[in-house]
Amino acid sequence: MNYKEDPVFQTVQWLRGHTAGAPTFEDAFAAAWRDWAGEAPKDVRVSLGSASYEPFERVRIRVEATVVPGHGKAEARHLNLLVHAYADRKTAEAEFANGRNNPALRGDGPPVFFLSSRRMVIWTLPNAPRLDALDGVLNPRLFQSLLPSERAFAEAKANCDAPVLQRYSPSESALLTWDRNPDGERFYVKVVADTAKAAATTLNLRELHARGEHGEFGFSVPRLVRYSPEQQTLIISEVPGRPFAEIVRETRTAPFQAYGKALAELHGIPTAPLSNWSVDRELTALRQHMRAVRRALPNLNKRLDVVLGELERRARALPSTPPTSIHGNLWGDQLLYNEEAGTREVGILDFCDWCFGDPHFDLGRVIAHAIHAAETERLPKPALDACIAAFIAGYEETSGRRLHLAWLEWHIAVALLLRAKIHTLQQIGESWTEHLDFTVSKAEHFLWERPSMPAQRNIASIRENVA
Repeated sequence: MNYKEDPVFQTVQWLRGHTAGAPTFEDAFAAAWRDWAGEAPKDVRVSLGSASYEPFERVRIRVEATVVPGHGKAEARHLNLLVHAYADRKTAEAEFANGRNNPALRGDGPPVFFLSSRRMVIWTLPNAPRLDALDGVLNPRLFQSLLPSERAFAEAKANCDAPVLQRYSPSESALLTWDRNPDGERFYVKVVADTAKAAATTLNLRELHARGEHGEFGFSVPRLVRYSPEQQTLIISEVPGRPFAEIVRETRTAPFQAYGKALAELHGIPTAPLSNWSVDRELTALRQHMRAVRRALPNLNKRLDVVLGELERRARALPSTPPTSIHGNLWGDQLLYNEEAGTREVGILDFCDWCFGDPHFDLGRVIAHAIHAAETERLPKPALDACIAAFIAGYEETSGRRLHLAWLEWHIAVALLLRAKIHTLQQIGESWTEHLDFTVSKAEHFLWERPSMPAQRNIASIRENVA
């Protein structure tokens, strides 16, 4: 079986309006609203957000809904919904039963309802399970109590409106933006389900920001404005700059060289973060992620067996590299570029996983992200090759050491496969099956189609290997 026979994928297609003649999700939500409010709404509009798809198991999709109540001239209500759809009916029924037994948190709309025909549980945030602290952020009155003294926000009065939800990972974290009037300064609010991880993140940000202020590196990091251990919530400053997704489309070498220099400085910080990265954990996580790819596209199974076997063989055969402080979960999404910032052009975000480990890990992920973006954006390969060469040159020039290219190739191959799962499969965007095949092909290319390059190679070798 492949994804076409997956009832979960069929539900996704229904949510996207690709099932002709069937009642829509708007119809289902209008009925749930009627049962909850006692009257049918005048209008319901929904917009699908980010998805997390596990073939033949479940899908989670964030949905923004606008509802116009049925009475009088009531204003439209804007809701954040979380849809859980399952392949197994009993799992869906059990989640709904548990949800109905929990006390409802504040919020417009039905806290939780069940769409039996689709094995679907729909939550109105903040009522979704295992991230109750989100209620203290989405509620303007409760959020006001989280704010620090006015001195932390200079002299302008803070706007007490609630933050706006941007990203939500069930049972893990939520990211929101908060715009403070009157100057429009923006802050980010992060709710972290794991209390130990929330505390570690605050320590990481405080240390990195202090080191940056003392001139130990030339890139920008967020400033921690407030940490509430009780609410597992961090308020952090915005780092100015344009996202990697925009920069990579321009295929200019200067930003990539600056990225390389910034990562070399990050890896050169004389400290030992609280956690450690390991090859074994990386391979374990990779195998777990690839199980979903195998279920979706069984035709890739034999190729994945060979690739994963070769990655494990090389991990045992390659010499160990000196560990450094690394980002630990770096993709291009965590990199910003600001040409107007003078010496601090690069911003690096999200230090939840700052750790001690192989520096090639961070580099391989950035290169893999660039390769994947080049495919989806149809970017010219020679221009991308030059950007990657500039990235490596910037890193080596600043760090004063040459990269071990066999390890770099290993990390690029692993990161390409992870990108296939996390970005392509989970989000099931346009042409996702072709992109999965592409990333597996690129991983194969880095492992076999060219010999491993010696450490003393020149940058032209990397250009050839990416082509």
